[in-house]
Amino acid sequence: MARRATHLAALALGGALALAGCGAGVETRGDPAATSAPVGGDTVPVVTTEGRAAVPAGEDPAALLGEDPALDALAQACFDEDLFACDTLFLRTEVGTDLEAYSQTCGGRIEREAGAPGCAERFDAAVPAPDEPGVLGDDAELDVLAQECFGGDPGACDDLFLESDVGSDYEAYGSTCGGRLALGSDGGCESQFGPG
Repeated sequence: MARRATHLAALALGGALALAGCGAGVETRGDPAATSAPVGGDTVPVVTTEGRAAVPAGEDPAALLGEDPALDALAQACFDEDLFACDTLFLRTEVGTDLEAYSQTCGGRIEREAGAPGCAERFDAAVPAPDEPGVLGDDAELDVLAQECFGGDPGACDDLFLESDVGSDYEAYGSTCGGRLALGSDGGCESQFGPG
């Protein structure tokens, strides 16, 4: 229970930071079909097609990886252009760490943001399709939350994560926002996908 209370406090703070720090997207200068983004002090061209920003190459996080396999996996996924993993990494890292700074640059793709960088929104990443929940357990109330999560309600995904037993299939399904995330956000679905 202490884990859940601590997590809820962290989510409230993370949500406030996310709202304060979300960018409006990649800034377009001159030609609407091309823009640039700083990467590691250099500026690389970013070509947009049909209003979407192409994702520039990231910076390899190998030198930043530590002893937490879950955070290391998120950093690697962020580097591999999973922009939702960049946002999840921000939610899960300790303030002031190298991995937090890495997440705030969307994996070395932008200048560091003061708060949540909103990487998926910034590069207009498509929301992944959900996975059918199937049979997760025998709790009727949690089954309803799982169906609402599947149907596109990120708040229901967060509620499912927070109200389910630790280590349960319900918790795992809520953590990944109904299978939309390859790596769990642990109750951060609404902060990543907005209200349902």
